[in-house]
Amino acid sequence: DAIMYAKEALGGGDADLPDPQAELNLAIDKLAVNLGAKLSALVPGRVSTEVDIRLSYDTDASVDRARRIIAMYEEMGIDKS
Repeated sequence: DAIMYAKEALGGGDADLPDPQAELNLAIDKLAVNLGAKLSALVPGRVSTEVDIRLSYDTDASVDRARRIIAMYEEMGIDKS
């Protein structure tokens, strides 16, 4: 599910993409969101999904990644509040 999501979002379909790291990052984010969505149904309160630690010194990239993760939750009908 997460791998196909990444391939489709990046325009690759079943073909290999020229930047496998971008595909991997998106698939990992989607996997984390899928897990967070399942946990939110089981655990009262909020669920935290973290941004890749390798982005810790790149504020813009961290914010972009966080917004992408929030958008994935919203696609699944889970509000950030």
